[in-house]
Amino acid sequence: MRDSLAFIFRATVGILVGLVLLPIPVPAHPSVPDGSVIISPRTPPTLSGCATASAPDDSTRIQQAIDAARGTVFFKAGCYYLKHSLRLRSGLTYMGEGSFFSFYGSTLVQTALPDPSTGAGVPIFSVDGAVQSITLVGLTFDAISSAKAIAIGAMGASAILQNSTIRGNYFLTELAECIATPMISTRIEHNEFGVNGLPNTQHHRHIYSAYSGPLPAGADNWIVGNAFRSACCVAGPGGGPGSESVFFDSRAQLHITANNFEDNDADTTLDIRGAPQLSVEGNWFENNHGQAQMTLGTQGISAYVEDNRYVMDGYNSDACNLFVLDLEQLPSVSGVAGNLAPTHVSMGFELGGGNCATNAKLVPDKVFAGCQLTITGPFYVQGFGGAQVGGNPNCQ
Repeated sequence: MRDSLAFIFRATVGILVGLVLLPIPVPAHPSVPDGSVIISPRTPPTLSGCATASAPDDSTRIQQAIDAARGTVFFKAGCYYLKHSLRLRSGLTYMGEGSFFSFYGSTLVQTALPDPSTGAGVPIFSVDGAVQSITLVGLTFDAISSAKAIAIGAMGASAILQNSTIRGNYFLTELAECIATPMISTRIEHNEFGVNGLPNTQHHRHIYSAYSGPLPAGADNWIVGNAFRSACCVAGPGGGPGSESVFFDSRAQLHITANNFEDNDADTTLDIRGAPQLSVEGNWFENNHGQAQMTLGTQGISAYVEDNRYVMDGYNSDACNLFVLDLEQLPSVSGVAGNLAPTHVSMGFELGGGNCATNAKLVPDKVFAGCQLTITGPFYVQGFGGAQVGGNPNCQ
């Protein structure tokens, strides 16, 4: 026995020593496609971070590179400082080195102050008119704290992002808005929203999309495999419009799949006011503020909510989440939700629990009793004390 323990000890020490001697892993540099327009930072990347208000403006030279590109615009690792917005062009790939850490990543920092008349921040990338078939990958979006900046933002009423992919990017907490543009046929996948950056007690929202225009076939939007954190902040009673991590109001179908929503200090995590078919599947919700994890409009939505996990703790344990899902008479900013059939939710194969689950319910009793909820599979909800009883015997 003693020999066996000695062997285990020596093996463990050897492994630990080996780990200590291994070099710190460095992100692999992506291969740059042939014919790419390559942009370099003015100075080499540093370990001290990027955010500063006094750096020279890189906006013009980057826009010139975008306008000259025919395939890929590649940003080498380093910090790029902007005082204006960069206009996205259709059909291009915008690629960075793929790290949130400034020494290894390609970081675009918006330093322009908000519009004095509207208070709106300046986008890093602007969607001006119809922008189609673009890919944004491996970039980091940042801003000085006073900028109230937008990473990807609409410019004007005709803006629409279509048939595009936003993948593997980092949206830091200093941004006021991460993606704020109408979208159709667009995939937002494997990004980190609000995971990195300095603590932010000002407005910080991850996705905002409202669209009322015509829809081509296959106009579904997909939100897949992302991490969403640090949405801010709770408005409170009488505090004006609510806050959320993700907002959608459109007649395009919406799929929210395999995401991690955690530590969001917002009035609700998901705010969906229009989507004829909505699927919320395989997501993790934990330590989010708000009465409900998701809030849907009362009209025009057929929602499938399955295989999600809920830790009903509230943000920093300062409030309890009462409902997994709630229906509210929410105003439609796109105008698509009027005179439609009542929203209906199909829910099953869900798992829930948490320290604040004593009074938690799946939905408010009025939704349960009004036949707006259909149970499609079993549940495991540990500690939920607000039993759903009664219902309507005429419900299916």
